[in-house]
Amino acid sequence: ISEMVGQETMRSGETLLLSVIHCHEGEVKVQLDDEYSLTVKLIEAGTASAAANNDSGTNGEQNGKLNGADSGSQSTTQLKTLCRTLLLHSQSLYHDHCIKTRAQQSTTEVKTESKLAPGLTRKKTATSPSPHILQSCVGLGCKLIFERKVRMVLNRISDWLAQDMKCEETVEVEWLPTTVFGTHSCFVILFRRLCLDVRVDADEVRVTQTSENGEFKSVKFESDFELEYFLKKHMSIQLRKR
Repeated sequence: ISEMVGQETMRSGETLLLSVIHCHEGEVKVQLDDEYSLTVKLIEAGTASAAANNDSGTNGEQNGKLNGADSGSQSTTQLKTLCRTLLLHSQSLYHDHCIKTRAQQSTTEVKTESKLAPGLTRKKTATSPSPHILQSCVGLGCKLIFERKVRMVLNRISDWLAQDMKCEETVEVEWLPTTVFGTHSCFVILFRRLCLDVRVDADEVRVTQTSENGEFKSVKFESDFELEYFLKKHMSIQLRKR
């Protein structure tokens, strides 16, 4: 049974919850979405090669399944890229945390020495706030998977317009530039008089519509299928207009 754990990772003013499947002996498994889970293992520095060799049998079996039809909505290449991205993200967070901690310790030592008598020193340990590496990786993993599903929705919408609706016009989609480890993605959809601003977060997508009279309407979806239905409905309305 998954346990919902509230952490300090914030998204749009809300607490991001982790669905923990199991956690013991340096290994934690959390649910990313209704299709994929993420397993994180802690190993000693410098033993990565040995750990990889010990797990070669299990990994070989898992890779065999991924090379077949068991990889789900994401391809094998996409899943491997996702794992490497999350690993790099965790390393970057830990590296930044270490730099901030050292800087704070150095500043604290200087202030402490200035208050003591000449010739006396006293070290005081100071640490920066926790980087919440697991929560950040889960949020990034959810966002990357959800974003790929949204991109597949946009491809299906284009095929639907061309093949089923026999529409010669195309949908214009412009993605806004974001950082590699950004917590969200944004893009704009234009089709005739329909203009939609879309924001993809860890586990939701929010669509803001600008009407012809200047009014704004915002709606939130938690699945790619809901988004696809919404887009088809509003594009069908545009097709009926002359």
